[in-house]
Amino acid sequence: MINFSPTGLLTIAGGKWTTYRAMASETIDAAISEFNLEAKTPCVTDTLKLVGTENWNRNMYIKLAQTFGLETDVAKHLANSYGDRAWVVAATASLGGVRWPMGKRLVPGYPYIEAEVRYAVRHEYACTAMVNLAFR
Repeated sequence: MINFSPTGLLTIAGGKWTTYRAMASETIDAAISEFNLEAKTPCVTDTLKLVGTENWNRNMYIKLAQTFGLETDVAKHLANSYGDRAWVVAATASLGGVRWPMGKRLVPGYPYIEAEVRYAVRHEYACTAMVNLAFR
């Protein structure tokens, strides 16, 4: 949903991660039309590389697991969630067990580790944690 308030505030809501490029394009097109703007270039969202995509590959999780001693599901999660930034996340991981594996899990049975919280605070400017009660 794209909405324009009487004060000129543009709000976009809804959608999901897999449709963000289409949503971005639609929002910009709506803003151009609503505010009588002129586009200087065509939309670049289809070709714009996102943070973490530069050195990512589908088998990167294997090297992450080998280099940092991560369990496979944790390494896959980090590679798929952070792309090539997974190396930074994994480098700050603490021991999950006495000697192995690396990556202390936040919740047993899920691949989320404490190092992700550190990464969010240090690199993504996270200030508070939001708990989704739907998963409890």
